[in-house]
Amino acid sequence: MDVSDLEPYSSRLSGIYVLLMGDALLNALEHTNVTPSTQLGTVSLLTVQVVLRLLVLLMMCALVASTNRWEASIMDFLVTFKGVFSTHLFALLCCFLLRVYRVMLASYPEEFTVSSQWEQPVHMVLVVVHLLASLLFYYTNLSAVLDLGDVMRSSPAASSRSRPTS
Repeated sequence: MDVSDLEPYSSRLSGIYVLLMGDALLNALEHTNVTPSTQLGTVSLLTVQVVLRLLVLLMMCALVASTNRWEASIMDFLVTFKGVFSTHLFALLCCFLLRVYRVMLASYPEEFTVSSQWEQPVHMVLVVVHLLASLLFYYTNLSAVLDLGDVMRSSPAASSRSRPTS
């Protein structure tokens, strides 16, 4: 297998890892504040996280397009990766619901202090569902990337190029 054949795959793979790390960093640091969030801060967090997750989806599609699965059949690709796409949609929906709810809470800082936000059952349920959906999002993306890596290594075109011709 020629190294230039792996170049688009490896750069897209690196891009997906960077975007997933950025999303995980946002999730990890978002709940550490002890002062009430501003409306601008929560709206910017909502925007950044939704854009990151959409970029992960686009990078995943670009990654798949660089493999032989895409060239074989688009329908097979959609059937094979339906779990990845449904997880993306579910995680994006959970992210959007929690972040919009946080924007609503930040709009009324005098009524919803930081400690009172955590006492609301709706907020707690949204946080837990969002974190579980995020973990599932990371797992399915990493599993799909590893599966695509196996396809790249076992590609018939790649193995025929690496064999010496007699």
